[in-house]
Amino acid sequence: MTSAELRQLQIMAGVIGFGSLLFFLLSLGAILHQQAFAPEWWTLVAIAATYGAPLVVAAVVPALRLRGARIALAASAIVFLAAMLSAFVAVSPVDGAEPLWIAHNTAAATSAAALAWRPVPTWTYNLLVAVVVAAERVHNSAGTDLLLGVQDGLYAFMFSAVFIGLGHLTLARSRRLDAETRTAAADAAHAAARAARDVERGRVDALLHDTVLASLRAATAGAAPGPEGALAMVRQAQRTLGILAREAGHDIRDDARIGLGEVRAMLAARLASVDEHLAVRFLGSPRGTVPVTVAEAVADAAAEAARNSLRHAGAAEPPTVTLSAVPGEPAGVLVTVSDDGVGFDPAAVPGDRLGLRRSVFGRLDGLPGGSAAIRSAAGSGTRVELRWVER
Repeated sequence: MTSAELRQLQIMAGVIGFGSLLFFLLSLGAILHQQAFAPEWWTLVAIAATYGAPLVVAAVVPALRLRGARIALAASAIVFLAAMLSAFVAVSPVDGAEPLWIAHNTAAATSAAALAWRPVPTWTYNLLVAVVVAAERVHNSAGTDLLLGVQDGLYAFMFSAVFIGLGHLTLARSRRLDAETRTAAADAAHAAARAARDVERGRVDALLHDTVLASLRAATAGAAPGPEGALAMVRQAQRTLGILAREAGHDIRDDARIGLGEVRAMLAARLASVDEHLAVRFLGSPRGTVPVTVAEAVADAAAEAARNSLRHAGAAEPPTVTLSAVPGEPAGVLVTVSDDGVGFDPAAVPGDRLGLRRSVFGRLDGLPGGSAAIRSAAGSGTRVELRWVER
């Protein structure tokens, strides 16, 4: 991305180039008149240095980086000063009533210097150019017009000062904008990193709640310590180890997609790890695909919702789990877990309860396009909806 400072340099280099072309046309009469006092070769070289160099810089700066643009502008300023100094040797004294034509374009050179350098070298350059302008006026008058030389030098210095101040002010604002842009980008990166950490922390919390804590609850539930109870605990431990092994190999960057038939098989496997009597009903036709990461999040959230239902609903029958495509969407999945149990008030659930906050809602809210909703009231059962729609 092009910085604001570089964009400003490109614009102002173009303005300097256009201004140099305009000043060349305005100075053409003086160039032709003073040609008799200078070799033809010098006139051609001086025209190229005074008016041609800014045009070349304006043409090449858009293709350069910031450092290269500054170097090109600095070269243009130096070439102009060299051409002015060469006039002392190459040009004979001309009519003292007018300055040498090369002094007409000092503002372009000092503006280029302002874009290329910091204030101290720029103002030093402007002072040097003004001294050379004054000296050339005195030289052209054979030493008789010292006052006119001083006036020309002061005029050149003050006239160029306006463009130098404008250039430095514009670049300072551009640098400030670039600094603010970098700060905003860094803040956005930090915010994205925090959001990613929150998502991963929620995923870990949900994993611990659904596996390790479930095993600990089974071990401390106070069930009769017979062979059947021990076997149930072993099975729960085996399921926990299986889930942990699967999550250890999980690649969060995996963008593979699977069909809804495969989503149903994955969901059935997750539900079987909760209770072998849980089944999945498929509504509608199995159309469309979803990312593997989405399928895993939906299946895990549905398994936890079913576990909560079995533990708290007090229903006569296991919860009903349905899977379908999202109506009206080209790619999406909708899973519902519903029961006819005692129900509860979702707003009354403490914020530190991980079952709903992390294992159900957190899994879906952490997915772009994912959402979870729960409908329940005392005595009217509970319905959990897990939805994902591709954005």
